[in-house]
Amino acid sequence: GSLVELSDGRVGVVTAVHELKRLRPNVMLLLDADKKPLREFVPIDLGQLGPDENGVLLTVRRGLPEGAHGVDTSELFLD
Repeated sequence: GSLVELSDGRVGVVTAVHELKRLRPNVMLLLDADKKPLREFVPIDLGQLGPDENGVLLTVRRGLPEGAHGVDTSELFLD
């Protein structure tokens, strides 16, 4: 349930943590890199993603406080 910013600037909420890859969780993307809401939430599994075309791995840049960018995770239904 932690709110995080990814290395590409997108914002999401952690939905699951891998036991062996704790820094590569499953994330439900909520905001684009400009911090605008996505039309639909986008689930991604950072543990399964490889490097992009430039060899850069998508990672969690930092955790965000509850309410950052107007996101209230208690209002989300991520089942």
